[in-house]
Amino acid sequence: MLKKILLALIVLIALFFLEFQQTLNKNKSIDRITDLPWQVSINEDGSSTVFNQTIGKSTLSDFQKHVKREPTISLFRDQDTSLSLEALFEKIDFGGIISNVILKLEVPEKELVMLEKNALRKKVMPTGAYELKLSTETETKLANKTIASLSYIPTSIQLDAEMIKLRFGEPDDIINTDDKISHFLYPKIGLDIILNLNKRAKEVFQYVNPADFDRLQKKLYGVQRSENQTMR
Repeated sequence: MLKKILLALIVLIALFFLEFQQTLNKNKSIDRITDLPWQVSINEDGSSTVFNQTIGKSTLSDFQKHVKREPTISLFRDQDTSLSLEALFEKIDFGGIISNVILKLEVPEKELVMLEKNALRKKVMPTGAYELKLSTETETKLANKTIASLSYIPTSIQLDAEMIKLRFGEPDDIINTDDKISHFLYPKIGLDIILNLNKRAKEVFQYVNPADFDRLQKKLYGVQRSENQTMR
């Protein structure tokens, strides 16, 4: 009888340690997950790193190697006549979350003008801006351009205000550009989270270096004041 009790006790202890080890391994596996939107680090020089890319230093080529995907590169002329160059990566798996990523690239104004002149075709957008398609040869030459900002758009999950605050903490400010869109501002890490309360559009996480956040914030405050004046 004593032998049976000892044997049962040994089996129970073994099962306990097995379950403990499995739990430990599971937690380690979770800890190893990278490329999550709240994993933002600020470097000694003030630049921010997210998705293993350092804003203002990493290039389009660096990001391509990281995700092992080819982008769709487009040149945009906005309503204010400004030009910008963007690279779109669709359906990227970041930490188990499927998302689209848009990189805004640093390109001198003169070079942007030349890209516009040599564009293959133009597509007018509903906002009045237009998108210009570049040749494959031109796109290849842009691989060394630096990432000026990064926009992350999760498509496999729907976030709300509580989830955002749980991961990022209380924002420094919340700007409502209309009654259905809110901007959660985290200037210390250079992040603007655009929350669409109507649920018809996906959330957007816009990352810039903290030093560049003032320009974004001033633009948002300008939009807010303009809308408030209209309401009066």
